[in-house]
Amino acid sequence: MADPAFFTAVLESLTVRVSSMFRDPSFYRALRVGVFALLRAVPRLNIWHAGCATGEEAYSTAILLSEEGLYDRCQIYATDLSPLALDIAKLGVYPAATLSELADGYRAAGGRSEVSRFVTQAYGRISIHESLRRNILFFHHDLVRDHLFGEMDLILCRNVMIYFGRQLKARVVGKLGDSLRPGGFLCLGRSEQLSLDGRGRFSELGADERIYQKASPA
Repeated sequence: MADPAFFTAVLESLTVRVSSMFRDPSFYRALRVGVFALLRAVPRLNIWHAGCATGEEAYSTAILLSEEGLYDRCQIYATDLSPLALDIAKLGVYPAATLSELADGYRAAGGRSEVSRFVTQAYGRISIHESLRRNILFFHHDLVRDHLFGEMDLILCRNVMIYFGRQLKARVVGKLGDSLRPGGFLCLGRSEQLSLDGRGRFSELGADERIYQKASPA
């Protein structure tokens, strides 16, 4: 007989979750300067954080969107395979030590304000402000088996496919590409890059930061 608790424990032990606020600040600077500048003309932005883990990177993106005046017209879909990680992400509450990490990464990413605008600190924890959480939907999703998202303007799937084999990676990249509108952007992790099979669908916007733009129909 299947044991749901045992299955969840095994899933959590196999799921790699490495996330932090403004991880790789130069990526977020490139996102702000390169991608957001090109998305300003889009009236309603759909953004997908695939493999969002405990939510730090999704909230980092939300902070930049807010600072660039784009947050009010975006919807962020943040998904992960791990139910426990998603529970943390939905709360938006992290250890107080995260504040220093957030402040340093935010400044390195070109932040122009103070992080106190975005979080509240109390009782050894920091909480992401509700103003940044209201346009983010966190929910369970399996990149390999579950349905596509359609008409995304920006997909961030960073450091999720590091341990995927070539065929599985190609399958997932194909799914991500199908979920993007023409001209939309795909962001991978620094240790990841598109295979030769996928490069025909994308042009490189930022090779160092693994930012790609989906080609428009001829």
